Amino acid sequence: MIVVGMENAESNIHSTAIVHPNAKLGKDVIVGPGAVIGEHVEIGDGTQIGAHVVIGGWTTIGKRCEIYPNASIGLEPQDLKFKAKNTPKKLRCIHLL
Repeated sequence: MIVVGMENAESNIHSTAIVHPNAKLGKDVIVGPGAVIGEHVEIGDGTQIGAHVVIGGWTTIGKRCEIYPNASIGLEPQDLKFKAKNTPKKLRCIHLL
């Protein structure tokens, strides 16, 4: 994935992305423009987060994943009957989302 406008090659976080200070990002993670990474999120080494992706809740994403633009992961669904509490979510990626 090519991320245009990357300001800091060391951290690979686009200047318009918002990453909570308590979020845990692995080595060589790329966070694209406009992405939002929440407080209780862990992202594995080499994962690529596309533009405008939102990752929240208690979410762990494995190594070498690619999350495509505009995805929403780890948040409560829009189903009004959903009643879960802080349920951990884990994605082990070999394939792409």
